[in-house]
Amino acid sequence: MTIERTTDAATEPVTAAQVTDALVQSEGWDSARITLLIEAARNAMENITDRSFITQTWTMKLDSFPDVIYVPKGKMLTITSLKYDDSDGTEQTLVVTTDYLLANNSRVARISPVTSWPSTLAEHDSVRLVYTAGYGAASAVPGAIKEAIIAKVEQLYSGKQDNQDMVDALINPYKIFFNYCING
Repeated sequence: MTIERTTDAATEPVTAAQVTDALVQSEGWDSARITLLIEAARNAMENITDRSFITQTWTMKLDSFPDVIYVPKGKMLTITSLKYDDSDGTEQTLVVTTDYLLANNSRVARISPVTSWPSTLAEHDSVRLVYTAGYGAASAVPGAIKEAIIAKVEQLYSGKQDNQDMVDALINPYKIFFNYCING
């Protein structure tokens, strides 16, 4: 399985003004650097939690259909497409409720066949799922996640690690443990 972000978040869950308010400013602080650190901190927190905070598009590629497709990156908003290459190599598109069922009421969305999955071409990446994930707008991102991002920016900006326990405490409840979902 491979998964790649095909469209990144259009905005950040926190603003430079929010981070600036949290930082003890010294003369010559760099707002452009803070903006870059916000993106770096969001990416770090998303990697730790295996979630998307702001709406992003992802493409998941599988060599064949598993019994159930567990969809990473947290709250799934929409499925753009679920396609596969049939045994003749022709691309086919599956339809929700006709061909597959979506269970999207837990931390990890699950896709299962209505009856059984079709046969695929015996090639890499024969199954392709394109979907969006995230909380939606920045206003929908939980406050603890925003505070963890701000605390991480403080770490990155100052070079000090003295608030790592706080960052961990804020972000740990949002970890999905995706490997556990797949394997156990």
